[in-house]
Amino acid sequence: MDLLNSIRKIDTSSLVDRVETKLVELLQAKQLKIGDSIPTELELCSSLGVSRTVVREALLRLRMMGLIDTKKKKGTVITSPDIFGILSKSMNPYILDEETLKEIFEIRLTLEIGMADFLFRNITPKDIKELKAIVENELSNGQRLSF
Repeated sequence: MDLLNSIRKIDTSSLVDRVETKLVELLQAKQLKIGDSIPTELELCSSLGVSRTVVREALLRLRMMGLIDTKKKKGTVITSPDIFGILSKSMNPYILDEETLKEIFEIRLTLEIGMADFLFRNITPKDIKELKAIVENELSNGQRLSF
């Protein structure tokens, strides 16, 4: 049994997966900030010892995640991902399976419960007054409030 425990698992990820991981590690290790340029495709090919096609695919993935973008006269730069934009494109309830929808609901529930403590600790009399005004406005417009 000791022999089996000493055997390492084989890395079955694709070359593009590994390059993508390396690029994210590079961005973190160099502590690059939004607007900072990253090396060119050719420099990355040379440094990583892979083809330009592999580097392009990995960069495309990072671009799709919103981590990088290409700017005129500056090359490829670090950007701040639009988390809600990315999520809104992939959170169609008609294409997600039941298990994924359940996980999303659980995350939402966790966030909302955690948010309640934050709200109660930080609510001000002005906030309460504004909330009461909203409720009164809705009631005067004949809207039923449902909770």
